[in-house]
Amino acid sequence: MNTKCVMVAKCDVAANRKTWSISWAGGASFARLRVKHASGAPAYALRVEYGGKVITYSGDTEWTESLVEAARGADLFVCEAYFFVKKVKYHLDY
Repeated sequence: MNTKCVMVAKCDVAANRKTWSISWAGGASFARLRVKHASGAPAYALRVEYGGKVITYSGDTEWTESLVEAARGADLFVCEAYFFVKKVKYHLDY
């Protein structure tokens, strides 16, 4: 299989946010957007675009504005939430 892959790195220093995207010749693209995790380890929301459709997954994160960017225009946004009935520090709850 001859698959052409291009990796583009973009960095928005002012917002302290990094976005990586990978595109394949077949039209699929994948992006990760930095989110916040209590451990301090790098954490990312994932965005997949293919065939004119977009699916985004929040990853394990507390609220961060990059979730708005990740979900913008998505056909489906899958969002991790620890509890619905109570707030748990460092997690989404609704």
